[in-house]
Amino acid sequence: MRGNRHRQERGAVLVVALIMLAMVTFLVVAFVGFSRFERAAVEASLVRTEAGHAKEIGLVEAQEQVVDLMRRNINHGMMVSQNTDGSVVLAIPTNRQMAELFANGLTNRPRVPVFIDQDGDGRQEYFPFYLDLNSATNRNLADRDKRYQVTLSDATGRQIKAGDPHWLGLLERPGQPHGKNNRFLARYAHITVPLH
Repeated sequence: MRGNRHRQERGAVLVVALIMLAMVTFLVVAFVGFSRFERAAVEASLVRTEAGHAKEIGLVEAQEQVVDLMRRNINHGMMVSQNTDGSVVLAIPTNRQMAELFANGLTNRPRVPVFIDQDGDGRQEYFPFYLDLNSATNRNLADRDKRYQVTLSDATGRQIKAGDPHWLGLLERPGQPHGKNNRFLARYAHITVPLH
């Protein structure tokens, strides 16, 4: 009788231990799942914050351009963002040396090096350095280079003909050249239209 009771107690302890092990396993799995979810939420929040900062910087820059023209008493119409560094590069650099030379020269209002492989062959054929606002009407053009609308300015800096706005890069450390220790955080473009 005593041996039977001892076996029952050992069996009960085993059942309780298995239940406790199952509960601990469930808690660990739940914790891992929640921490993964929290990490994704933090990353999404960081992306939203960076996008908000890029929007604010673009807005301030557009306001500075308009105020500068008003201060110099220059009448202006619609204005679009334009690159300073990298603005002479319209095509994709074809070798590593040209790509590094292009990237290392990007400091002030830089043209962000975003190259796109459109057909999946591993070769980047498209360099979208401007915001293509006419993509719906330009869809039938086979050659993407013919889509770009050039902006013309006079000697005072006033834009005579506003074309497509350029994407401007936002560097981690503005004023220093782009490189492995100074990445692009975002890019933005702006258009200002007078109310008159």
